[in-house]
Amino acid sequence: MFLDEVTPDIPRKRIMIGGFSQGGAVALTTITRETKTDPLAGCLALSTYFPGNKPATEEGCETKILTPVLQCHGEDDELISIERGQLTADLLQSLVQHHTFMKFPYMGHECNQDELACIKEFIEDKLR
Repeated sequence: MFLDEVTPDIPRKRIMIGGFSQGGAVALTTITRETKTDPLAGCLALSTYFPGNKPATEEGCETKILTPVLQCHGEDDELISIERGQLTADLLQSLVQHHTFMKFPYMGHECNQDELACIKEFIEDKLR
């Protein structure tokens, strides 16, 4: 998907992927199918889920995904419940070496200033 972006001037460690809702599901699926030893700078998973409640990984693969993941979810999300977000967080915790799950009270299936501040901090930290 993003392999065309990798050049000698733009290595994988300077590329981030992410998405909101279904776009986040695509991003999470992508990192589970990518090489685990050559990580991206990061992955943003916003108000999202794992399709089928399980990742697309190889059976018996014990290596954790090195691409860091920031997962954000509104506690009042009316489309993808916080319980589904928590299930996704539990899966990511077992698959990803560096996973952060941020819950936002009173936030529905949307983005707010607090979430944007967390995203900004994550991006700045990972692309330093």
